[in-house]
Amino acid sequence: MPAWLKLAYRMGKVGAIKLAMGYTMVLQGGLFFVTEPGNVVLFWSYTFLAGLAFGATPTLLHSMMADLTDIDELKTGQKRAGMYFALLATINKLGGAVAVGVTLTAADKLFNFTPGAANSQAAIDGLLLIFCFAPAAALALTYLPLFRYPLTKERHAEIRRSLSAEQ
Repeated sequence: MPAWLKLAYRMGKVGAIKLAMGYTMVLQGGLFFVTEPGNVVLFWSYTFLAGLAFGATPTLLHSMMADLTDIDELKTGQKRAGMYFALLATINKLGGAVAVGVTLTAADKLFNFTPGAANSQAAIDGLLLIFCFAPAAALALTYLPLFRYPLTKERHAEIRRSLSAEQ
């Protein structure tokens, strides 16, 4: 995390989160092409590489949300950070639940995968396909709004100055 925070300081939060998300998309999708049953070295290598960016997105997203609450306070005069962070936490929890439900339902309906049962190779390959590409696709969708994200480090500094002047 310290490296991601330093990177965010240098290139901005949006640049750092885009880098972390892009890295994760490539890593997650690329796993499909290199995975093989029983390869413990690959498993631990993937786990280590995935861990490099694992905390970057949530941490940077929370930091960006804090910046957005400053915009809201400037516009409304109200301090509603708690509401924003509660909404973010709720969305994160719903996203996790939906991801599990959609993944297992898709694996069942598309590939006849049954958790805890002896599955065919086609079912296992289908689960791998979903495991590798569904998260990458979801990240790609969340990546798109970042291209037009308007809050730069300089703009946020202006907002903070305006809020300080009002107090």
